[in-house]
Amino acid sequence: MLAISIIALSGCVANENSASAANAQMEQVNNNIANLEQSLSKQINESCTRDNQQLAAELKAAMSGNGDSNSATKEKEVVYVERCSMKGKQTNPTDKILVGEVENIFLVKEKTTFAARIDTGADTSSLGVYNLVKFERDGKKWVKFSLKTAKDSAVFEYPIYDTVKIKQQSNMKAEERLEIKVSIKVGKKEYRNQTFNLADRSHLEFQVLIGRNFLKDIALVDVSRKHLLEGK
Repeated sequence: MLAISIIALSGCVANENSASAANAQMEQVNNNIANLEQSLSKQINESCTRDNQQLAAELKAAMSGNGDSNSATKEKEVVYVERCSMKGKQTNPTDKILVGEVENIFLVKEKTTFAARIDTGADTSSLGVYNLVKFERDGKKWVKFSLKTAKDSAVFEYPIYDTVKIKQQSNMKAEERLEIKVSIKVGKKEYRNQTFNLADRSHLEFQVLIGRNFLKDIALVDVSRKHLLEGK
C-alpha cells in the first residue's frame, strides 16, 4: 500500500515538472514572438520614413524645377501624401486615387473640363475666372464670373463661402481672394462642395490648380506622370 502511494506521488511530481517546463517553453515562445513583432514594426516604420523622405525630396525638386509661378501657399513647406501608412493614421493608401502632375477636372455645374495642375505645394485649389463681380442677394454676399474672355461667355453665380489671404512665391504681399464651394469630377468620381479660391490665372498655363485641401486623404501624386485618370 505504501509503495503504491509513493508511485502515485512520484507521478504527480513528474506531471507538475512537465507542466512547469511546458509553461516555460510557452513563455519563451511568446517572448520571441513579441520581440519579432517589435523588430518588424521598427523596420516597417524606418522603411516608411525613408520612403516618405525620398518622396518629399522628389516633389520638392519637381516643384522647384517646374513649379507654377502662381502656386498659392500660406506656409513654406512641402506637404506630400505618404506612400505607406504611418503609425496612428487610419487611412489605407490603397483607398486613394493615383493622380499625375496634370489631370482633367470636370466642373459639374459649368459642364466644362479643364486640364488642371496638381500642386501639393498649394494650400488650396484655385480657379481662374474673368469679369469677377461681387454682389448681394437676399442680404448675403455672392459672386459672379465667367470662365472665358469672350463677351458672350456664360456667367456663373455662387454664394461667397469665405475670403482668404494668399502669399505667392513671386510676391510676398498677401492677396485677398474669394472662396466658393464647387462640385467637381476627378476620373469617374464626383466630389461635392470643394473649396476653390478665385483668381486671375490668365498668365498661367493652367486655368485650374488642385491643391492639398483636395488631395489630403484622397490622392497619391506621381509627379513624373500625367493624365492617369479616365474622363467623366
